[in-house]
Amino acid sequence: SNDAIIEIIPDLLTFELPRGRFSVGAAVRDTACLMIWSLVRSHSASSSSPELLNAVATTLVCCSLFDREVSCRRAAAAALQEMVGSWGCVPH
Repeated sequence: SNDAIIEIIPDLLTFELPRGRFSVGAAVRDTACLMIWSLVRSHSASSSSPELLNAVATTLVCCSLFDREVSCRRAAAAALQEMVGSWGCVPH
């Protein structure tokens, strides 16, 4: 179901694994944004709980503003834009 996927998205959007002087996790965060984008394009919002969608939207905003990687910021902004445009369930 959609809720099972949406439940893990906030954890994936904040994933970071320290490796010495740097950290890895940008690919995971970028893929999580793509997952949300494709889920929004292919399903309706009525099948997901509003609390989960609000948590994902909040995490997407944080990722689009504060992520270190430009690709992750762009992917999060695109996913959030698609979520607002297609589902319209994101509070102002």
